[in-house]
Amino acid sequence: MLKTKTQISDKAQARKSAPIDYTPAVDAVEGLVRWAMRLAVNDVRGWPEGRERVHNVKRYLLKSLRGKPARAPSDDLLFVAGLLARIFESELKLPLSTVAQMLGELELPTEVVPRVVAQPTACPLAMIRRYPTPPPRTAEEEAKHWRTFLRGDRFEHHGDSEDELRVRRVMRAFDTAD
Repeated sequence: MLKTKTQISDKAQARKSAPIDYTPAVDAVEGLVRWAMRLAVNDVRGWPEGRERVHNVKRYLLKSLRGKPARAPSDDLLFVAGLLARIFESELKLPLSTVAQMLGELELPTEVVPRVVAQPTACPLAMIRRYPTPPPRTAEEEAKHWRTFLRGDRFEHHGDSEDELRVRRVMRAFDTAD
């Protein structure tokens, strides 16, 4: 059965006017907060003051998540953020960028996460081995070098090109100079 334009527009209008239900999203974030606070409480199990600080932050986060007024315990927030940063980084082996992102999602201060400073890497050019430049040759040494280099059976002669003829002329000039 085909729907008429009025039936389609009525459904679209109903969708537009219905408010978005954020309850599942808030419940998911609340679950994340409770999980993180359980990790923190387990880490300070034998320390009553530490547990109290974690509970203060948990109460604050859950109230503020539901839109209720709550006093922000700033010292406790920094304490718990540092505690969670250490747990996430050392025990869960998460990279620091992920730790900072998780603390941000929990609305905890991210300044307690240490910044990673990139270590300078060795320049590939520094790894190139440099050999000393040989001392300059005298005119006689230069002539002897090229004479032995260009003479002999190193080259096959398939008809002399102009370059080969020029080289031979230069070689003859060096031979007569000696």
